[in-house]
Amino acid sequence: MHPYLLIMNKIVKCNFAITTTDDIVSKINDASKQYFVIENNKPYGAVRGKRKNDVHYVACHTIQSNCPLKNAIEYMKDYEFLLVCNEEKQYLGYLWRESLAYDLAYELECGNAYLQTILNTINESCTVIDAEQNVIYWTKGAESIFSVSGENIIGKPITHFFKEDQLEILHTLQHRKSVYQQQHFPREDLRRHD
Repeated sequence: MHPYLLIMNKIVKCNFAITTTDDIVSKINDASKQYFVIENNKPYGAVRGKRKNDVHYVACHTIQSNCPLKNAIEYMKDYEFLLVCNEEKQYLGYLWRESLAYDLAYELECGNAYLQTILNTINESCTVIDAEQNVIYWTKGAESIFSVSGENIIGKPITHFFKEDQLEILHTLQHRKSVYQQQHFPREDLRRHD
């Protein structure tokens, strides 16, 4: 499963119910659920108004659970709610525009914490660069092999420390091809002379 689909599955809210317009007035005061109604095969989110029995309906869009996150975000420009369904057209939950940024930020923080834990606990050399060739992760194993501390290299272009033609990681970035068990070679002036 693609990581974006994992995130999508985590941010889908499941505290919802589909009801009828006849029943909505009696249920809208239940703040533990978001209610939706289906009228003429179109979903609408029920939003409580300022007065007790005042209900407003906002148009929703239905997406499948395997909808790319990028597409879901595009739909959220036009819809306050997205109802998420499976291939059998059963509703699984919903996305809400108002909480989407918070939900995505939380998942990003969790993913970064997980990645940071892995990178801080492996013994191997692992280097991660961004699209501008700046080093964003540099493990203790890389420090040991190349005698360059993370403090000195993180945030700086990797080409300040290695010759461009000897960087497998740049080849990966440029050609989108994985590199496994390949070595980088530091510039001659940075090599240890034991």
